Amino acid sequence: MAEFLKAYNAVIKGYEGKYANNPNDRGKETYKGVSRRAHPHWRGWKNIDGLKGSIHFPAILEDDADLQKMVLEFYEENYWNRINGNEIPLQDVAEEILDMAVHAGVEKAVEHLQRALNLLNRKEKYYKNLLVDGLLGTNTMQTLMRCIYSGQSRRLFNVLNLYQGKFYIEIMEHSEDQEEFIGWFERVKLKGVTA
Repeated sequence: MAEFLKAYNAVIKGYEGKYANNPNDRGKETYKGVSRRAHPHWRGWKNIDGLKGSIHFPAILEDDADLQKMVLEFYEENYWNRINGNEIPLQDVAEEILDMAVHAGVEKAVEHLQRALNLLNRKEKYYKNLLVDGLLGTNTMQTLMRCIYSGQSRRLFNVLNLYQGKFYIEIMEHSEDQEEFIGWFERVKLKGVTA
């Protein structure tokens, strides 16, 4: 089964490891992927606000052990537990769903998972189509297991990444100022494809 700390570290070290406050970013002020706009009552903001006067800001945030613990707990409670990460048998699939949950929200990540599963069932040969509702219930988890055990795990990983890329494309097509964040595409990785 997938491990939370491995997935957390992959997302934090790979994509969400810094403080940012870009006016063009839809999340506005963020720290390690926690958006003040989306989560204004997160208790970590108190620590961050208290350190803003430091000449070493924002680097000094990394030295605040209490803040680092709050980020870890936030990820586990708000993302990992909501995607049932501990029940996903493949680490790379769990990490992909976690990354999308952090960047686009849990419902969007689950919607992408459900859509991907529906594409990979060979016209319902392996399992029945899911209702695409963005809710991760027992049926979605059972279908995920059926997909993996039918030998579709590599395709599932790739299709999830394709949906993630499509999500970024649509954001940028809708709002040209979001092209500033072209680096989002670094999050999209396909197995068997090298640069």
